[in-house]
Amino acid sequence: MGLLIDRIKGIVSVVTEADFSRRPRTYQLDIGVVAAGAGYAAEIYPTGKRRIHITEVHLNKPSVAVTIRLIKAQTRSTGGTATTPVGIPLDAQDDSPQAEVKLFTAAPTAGVAVGDVFDLAFATGDFVWQEFGNLGTKPLVLGGVSQALAINVSGAATIAGYIRWTEQ
Repeated sequence: MGLLIDRIKGIVSVVTEADFSRRPRTYQLDIGVVAAGAGYAAEIYPTGKRRIHITEVHLNKPSVAVTIRLIKAQTRSTGGTATTPVGIPLDAQDDSPQAEVKLFTAAPTAGVAVGDVFDLAFATGDFVWQEFGNLGTKPLVLGGVSQALAINVSGAATIAGYIRWTEQ
């Protein structure tokens, strides 16, 4: 029995190590947004060097009840007041991310929407964890320099969470 378990552990180890070497660059950014009012609270978009594959969006316990929309946009927003924090590579071997993220304190003019990925009313204790690309489906892909994914809120609120993506 012990020999069988050792053989299984060896197979799992080999598969796991081979798997990691072929996986794309992966990044994560914790978001803590203080949205001053209705509109975009955050936006992520490619800078043109790589395609961005959104794999997870987690939003956690807004400070007040709000409706939160996750919007895929054909064009990026303009204006507004924002910070541009840099995503963290999940593997130290990966270079800096090419995606840019904006966290808005004053909402911009929204880009042209493709559509809502979700549109949910949130109470102060609610959270959402949206995965893309699991169970054989494609991730949410942003290409070129104009497409974006935006987190839109219906009113002033503080929202925490994270965005995880790969770049290819």
